[in-house]
Amino acid sequence: MTQPYDSNQRKIVCEALRQTELHIEDLQLLASVAETRAFQFSSACVLIATLSSALAQSTLSPLAVYVSSVGLIVAAFWSICSALPRKYHIRGHRWEHWEGHVTDNDNFESVLISQAQENDVRIKQNFSKLNVSALHFKISLWIAFCSMAFFVLGQVVAVYRAGAGIF
Repeated sequence: MTQPYDSNQRKIVCEALRQTELHIEDLQLLASVAETRAFQFSSACVLIATLSSALAQSTLSPLAVYVSSVGLIVAAFWSICSALPRKYHIRGHRWEHWEGHVTDNDNFESVLISQAQENDVRIKQNFSKLNVSALHFKISLWIAFCSMAFFVLGQVVAVYRAGAGIF
């Protein structure tokens, strides 16, 4: 057993546990928002790819349109990969995490400190999972940007070739 805690230390320990629980909950909300954004982006990519493919024959370079549409579809799938189910830690602890403290007759503050330390580990793991998701989303944005740039470049080249009489 550790030394008894005074009232100020007890308040600090309780607040530390509360803050780590809130941090985990906020990370859950952040993950939910990121997943929603990924699905919205994916939908937009598919919509743009569908519309541009449907109108490809009316452009000067249909091949550039089709290739960029395929790139947008790839970006959509990559974006969805950023929202695949992950094992996020949620706030709170199950009985199995508390049971050992009861059988060991730990004091209240030591238990709270232990739970806050476990939450810190959970927070780090959640951040790691969010970073992987963010990387997937950044890659999908890059693929979509490159696809759109290829589309524009293809049309510019087609206009130049048509104006110069080069086919």
